[in-house]
Amino acid sequence: GMEASLDIQYIMGVAPHVKTEFWMYSNYDFCGDLRNWTTTLLTFNGVPLVHSVSYGWQGDLTQIQCAMDKVEDVDDNFVKLAAMGITILFSSGDSGSGYNPGGFCSSTKPGIKGIAYTGEVLNKVPATSAWSCCRRTLSSSRPFTFIPDAVGVHGTCIEWKSVNGTVTHHGAVSGNNPPPPPKLYPSWPASSPWVTAVGATRFVDQKVGNAEMATDQFGSG
Repeated sequence: GMEASLDIQYIMGVAPHVKTEFWMYSNYDFCGDLRNWTTTLLTFNGVPLVHSVSYGWQGDLTQIQCAMDKVEDVDDNFVKLAAMGITILFSSGDSGSGYNPGGFCSSTKPGIKGIAYTGEVLNKVPATSAWSCCRRTLSSSRPFTFIPDAVGVHGTCIEWKSVNGTVTHHGAVSGNNPPPPPKLYPSWPASSPWVTAVGATRFVDQKVGNAEMATDQFGSG
């Protein structure tokens, strides 16, 4: 459709010399289409290493009639694709996942929860607002996210660290002291598959600053 064509134009506009393909499944069965698509990716050799999916779903998958067998098949395929070094970006169209219409460093808009990485205790800094947390990110060049307290008046800045280790569904293990991280996060070794869901990261036991996990299930984002 028109919107999918626009997404392709945006992608090719910033990378005009990069070979780009378009894959379409139009059965209006989101999980079924994902299963067909990911299975096809696993079938052929030489498929693209980066894929962009305009839409995703954050919430109860039964609301979009996703049967559990399809969800499990898609989850398994995601793990296999990650092990092959294939990257899939969901919610790349429209506003994306976790979009804040107020823009960056807004003093009036709430922060976005859950920007963190798997299996690590994070650095905590008291904060009075999402704006102050955003300012800390800009001044330090280190990524922080603002977690409001129960009342919503104050909160905590959580630093998103970067490690060099092996990533599993239990967290990050066997890490060494990493070099200075690049501007794009996270900086995982290419040999370590990292399957997560944009917008679905949460704190273990819902306690600020505790170890984190990427998502309850691979396809929950």
